[in-house]
This record gives sequence, structure tokens and C-alpha cells, in this order.
Amino acid sequence: MGEKPSDQWTVPLCHDCHQNPKAGQHSMNEMEFWRRLSVNVFGLALTLWSLTGKHKAARRAVIDFRNWKRAS
Repeated sequence: MGEKPSDQWTVPLCHDCHQNPKAGQHSMNEMEFWRRLSVNVFGLALTLWSLTGKHKAARRAVIDFRNWKRAS
């Protein structure tokens, strides 16, 4: 059994993205999941990690990221 990744790589997901049996994160290779969403998951995770303890700024970063994705 592998080790749990560091919290540094944690990003928020809605329930469907996390658990959907056909298209969720746990239904396929994790990098394939992020590729299909066109998400730079490492960039997002590092941004959030750099904002640890800065809840308003981290929330703003997630909102900005979601808005950017919708505009793409």
C-alpha cells in the first residue's frame, strides 16, 4: 500500500468530482482525471499551500480559478 500524499497537494473537489463512478477522481488514473478537466492541479495546490492560514485569500484563489475555468 502506498503512502498518503502530503497535504501540500490537497485541492478542494465537489462530491461528484470526487466520487462519480464514471468520471470522478477515483474512477481513473488521477493525472488523467486532471487532464480531462484541463486543470493545472500542481499550480492550484501550490497556490493554496502558499496561502495556508490565509482563509479569505485561499477562498478567493479558488473562486478566481473557477471563474477562469468557466471563461476558458
